[in-house]
Amino acid sequence: FVYHYAFVMLLGLTIFISVIGSWDFISFWVDNRSYFIYIVSFLFINI
Repeated sequence: FVYHYAFVMLLGLTIFISVIGSWDFISFWVDNRSYFIYIVSFLFINI
């Protein structure tokens, strides 16, 4: 269970770093304002 959790965390961290590294390439298609609204609404739903 611990190894599976660590593998999921490592995979998520790798995806997060790759998204941050290529954010200039991604933000050409993604609107930053709508992305911010999605994050804020997701946080409000969970709280």
